[in-house]
Amino acid sequence: MTAPDSKVPTVTPDQAPPEAEIKRFDPTQATPARRYNALLGGKDNFAADRVAASGIRNAFPDAHIAAAENRRFVLRMVRHLAHDHGVRQFLDLGCGLPARVDVHDVAQEVHPDARIVYVDNDPLVAVHARALMQGGPQGRTEFLVGDLCEPDSILAHPALRATFDPGEPVAVLVMAVLHFIPDTAQPHIAIHTLLEGLPAASYLAISHGTAELLPTAIRDQLRVVAKDAAQGTLVSRTREQVAAFADGLDLIGPGVTPIVDWLPDLDPQPTSTPEQAPCYGLLARTSAEAVSSACPAAQRVRACAFPTAMSKVGRSPAIAPAVDKSHPVP
Repeated sequence: MTAPDSKVPTVTPDQAPPEAEIKRFDPTQATPARRYNALLGGKDNFAADRVAASGIRNAFPDAHIAAAENRRFVLRMVRHLAHDHGVRQFLDLGCGLPARVDVHDVAQEVHPDARIVYVDNDPLVAVHARALMQGGPQGRTEFLVGDLCEPDSILAHPALRATFDPGEPVAVLVMAVLHFIPDTAQPHIAIHTLLEGLPAASYLAISHGTAELLPTAIRDQLRVVAKDAAQGTLVSRTREQVAAFADGLDLIGPGVTPIVDWLPDLDPQPTSTPEQAPCYGLLARTSAEAVSSACPAAQRVRACAFPTAMSKVGRSPAIAPAVDKSHPVP
């Protein structure tokens, strides 16, 4: 399987990262974005990232296939949201390094006036994204340094406020990110805080790695890899645990299913099995009703980007039935 080509960055002085970001940069510590780039065969990574990627592939030889399938899932989801749901605003959390085709390429192909805000906490991503993630003249593309676990800072960021229209829904993309965040960091609260701070009828799209779809032997080997401090945090969650991120939202489509079974007829089509790409995907939507400012959830989002158009959280959705079939590689 060929990997998406990385773009070659040309960084101008105004695109260079602030001094604080440069000080945080540590090439000796693997990061999810650079390790992902290494798995895809990219060049925007360092020795520590390649060693970490190699450790994962030793335990799970199809890791590079899973990474490529996740990328396909992202692009299919964006096309589905833009074309079938009319979404023109996308918030890509943990966007990672630029690829040959990015979120803005697909969104603005459908809607030339689409607006995209990319977010990542990796200083190298910041440099490359500011140089390369540039959209068409009718739309708008911005990048901001941020952390999913600090949602108020993201919502209050001037770039987000200047880019998004508070009268239109936003699709929040959290792709291959949450399995790097333990429950102790309260990612569920972070996700819902973000959604409460965005316009009503916004969307949440997630892909999340899981060991449930893997043979026992590979699952055991990955547990060993996950204990390696050089890998950072790796969290496998069950179908029910992944579904919990959409608690209170309305699930759309097939529910929580393997990413290769999500929109398989859209381009770029999946070419692998759930065992080769053991990730769950989901799409959910918030209520079309606004939350009263007296609501405790709304009060928690004091840094809300759109204080008059926050979404309402309702009841928990159902989980899709388990998918037993597999799709052989063509």
